[in-house]
Amino acid sequence: MANIIEEIIKRLQRVNHIIASRTNVSDITFADACVIAQFYHDYQNTNTIIDDVEDLVRQDGRTLYECATDLKKEVDKFVSLDLSAWNALDFINMEQSHLKEYKERWDAAKDKATNLWREYQTESNRLDMMDFNSEDFNTLNAQCDNTKLAYDEAHKQGEILYSIYRQEQLKCGQVHYFEMQFLELLIRKISKLVDVILKNGEHLEKEV
Repeated sequence: MANIIEEIIKRLQRVNHIIASRTNVSDITFADACVIAQFYHDYQNTNTIIDDVEDLVRQDGRTLYECATDLKKEVDKFVSLDLSAWNALDFINMEQSHLKEYKERWDAAKDKATNLWREYQTESNRLDMMDFNSEDFNTLNAQCDNTKLAYDEAHKQGEILYSIYRQEQLKCGQVHYFEMQFLELLIRKISKLVDVILKNGEHLEKEV
């Protein structure tokens, strides 16, 4: 099982690759933004990283030192990247554009269910005014039942689409509230932690 530093290395490599590959705002996809924002979200609490590192020091200081050396390379690579396109990116607009399709599907299903319910109510009210024994009543009653079934199905579909929209909305929240400066600050914190690990590792090497 990979330790926390190995995990960060792997994910920062992907972050670096995406940033390096997208030099224009128009090149950046929502999936790209999700990867960047998710990295920040998962590692923003550096105290958790420090706790894991302290455990690793006690378990295998040499391996930790080697991992920190590799992480430093990725940190240095990030620092060297051109972030101008990413700093110009409107993350909120990107998130809202992505969610638009999901919301439109839910709105359409909701409107369909609302219209069917109104149709059902109208038919039901007409039935109340008719002779129960008439042929017209029987015809409209059957139609009313079908309308109610159609409403139930449309309402169910609307709930499903709302659930999908809501789940996507929650998932996308990390992009909505993300700014590139947050990631830059996190990388600086990780860089300082790496420097401490490497410095302590050098002391261990000298003692050996």
